[in-house]
Amino acid sequence: MLTTTWSQLWPAGGLLMVAALLFVLGERSTDRPSVAEPRPTSLATRVDIPALLLTVAAAVPLIWFAAEMVASARAGRYPNDDITVGLSHWPLQAALPLAMLADAGLTAVRQSGWQVSAWTVVAGTAWMGVFSVAYPHHAGSFGLLGRAGAILWSALFAATTRRSSRQAHPPEE
Repeated sequence: MLTTTWSQLWPAGGLLMVAALLFVLGERSTDRPSVAEPRPTSLATRVDIPALLLTVAAAVPLIWFAAEMVASARAGRYPNDDITVGLSHWPLQAALPLAMLADAGLTAVRQSGWQVSAWTVVAGTAWMGVFSVAYPHHAGSFGLLGRAGAILWSALFAATTRRSSRQAHPPEE
């Protein structure tokens, strides 16, 4: 939606097909949940407040970064020749932080499979931080503050996710 080229919808369509396949294959079990692992039914009891606060803290810089990538794509800024398989990198670089933000939000509200969402966003954010350290002048870099922030944020999000996972499933004695 943020690009002027329809071919940019191919990667998005592919991701939607993978998500749909995972949804179908990961159909909820008809088994009754065990008494030892009750699942909260209301959203208010499922929300992980520390993860939600970290998600909100990341919203402004990630949305700002995505807006910069969109502006760069529309202005045809250098590197306007950064093309892979006929696709410009600008729109894809704009989509990544928005996907990380959405993934963090899904983790915070503990949707089914939230552990996969949590580790996906941790790995993606840490990777972007390390990438920005290795290539600080690349057009898709988070910049000096952004790279440090991404690495720190991913470590905090991992620790928060690990903590809340342990609280949800205490070790058996």
